[in-house]
Amino acid sequence: MPDLFPIIEVLPEMRGDVEQMGSKPKFWFKYDQSNWLFKESQENTGEDWAEKIASEIANLMGLPTHHTELAIWQGMRGCAVKSFTPSKEVLIHGNELLGGFLDNYDKEKIRGQSDHTFENIVGVIEKLFVEGRPRRNAAILMVGYLVFDALVGNTDRHHQNWGVLLRPPRSKGNSDNFFIEMAPTFDHASSLGRELLDDTRKRYF
Repeated sequence: MPDLFPIIEVLPEMRGDVEQMGSKPKFWFKYDQSNWLFKESQENTGEDWAEKIASEIANLMGLPTHHTELAIWQGMRGCAVKSFTPSKEVLIHGNELLGGFLDNYDKEKIRGQSDHTFENIVGVIEKLFVEGRPRRNAAILMVGYLVFDALVGNTDRHHQNWGVLLRPPRSKGNSDNFFIEMAPTFDHASSLGRELLDDTRKRYF
């Protein structure tokens, strides 16, 4: 019987650029003619399987998310995440959006960002999306992401772990033809209690 979840072996010739964003080691690589991000799993954590299982749960909930597979690089466990931004689309993270719409918002602050609130996020979404179906769809997705976070115990929905996708106009000089939509939910490695060691887990139970 074939493995339910195959493991991608990342070879040296597949490796590309290092990803600077985030606190954990990661790099881009080519696989199956697509761009993938290898995210190394820290020792004594389940970051790899948490990312994979949480993304599968998001799919079952009908939420857009990145395609994730388990992976290994030079003996190190991790996961591989397929890029969801085509070459002409740009991912704009929440910190950039909030910094652009709110006075005195510190978009560079990593921890303890007290202005990263539900009310401020809703305010930005209302400014980005016009009345009607686009705003309703964006609101449904954001609420869906929050329900998903509660379901899988995602503890890492900070202001760089959500955003929008911006597609440029097809013709030059046509600034009215930009298309914007909510980005898929991504970066689910801090879910499902993956950081709990066995002794701590048994104590909780």
